[in-house]
Amino acid sequence: MKSKLLFLVAILMLLIISFKLFPRCGGACEPKVVSQNIQSTSTAITETKVSKKKDTTTITLGSHTMEVYIADTPALEELGLSYRKSLPANTGMLFIFSTPSAPGFWMKDMNFSLDMIWISLEGKIVSITKDISPSTYPKAFYPPSVIKYVLEVPAGFSDAEGVKVGDFLSIGQ
Repeated sequence: MKSKLLFLVAILMLLIISFKLFPRCGGACEPKVVSQNIQSTSTAITETKVSKKKDTTTITLGSHTMEVYIADTPALEELGLSYRKSLPANTGMLFIFSTPSAPGFWMKDMNFSLDMIWISLEGKIVSITKDISPSTYPKAFYPPSVIKYVLEVPAGFSDAEGVKVGDFLSIGQ
């Protein structure tokens, strides 16, 4: 009886270890792309301990000041703006990467179009990808060079506010 119990415990331990070591996607795992796919409400964000600092901050982009949600953890990077119906006026989401890189973004589980503003380590806008529709999923969008920040805003925001390549980002003003 004791040996049967030990055998069952050993099998259970092996199953637990194998589930942790091997992905459960049956060989069909999606590529590592910064996606937007968890939940949408600020309550979901606070429940997942999303930000290292706080949920929002004020930024200045060129001459325009606005409030932005912060995505500075892997959980927030993955969540992005997915599942939200819209953004409040004069808001966006600022992705802050720990090291400069050229991450890919896609529109998985998005409900509205975006402008993606690609920003260098120095805070300079290097490119703007405008009017990206949710229907573009699964296509990924990439910056033209290594960046430190990405600002997602509703489609048309850059044109409406006169935000352009060469403008600078200032955080926490």
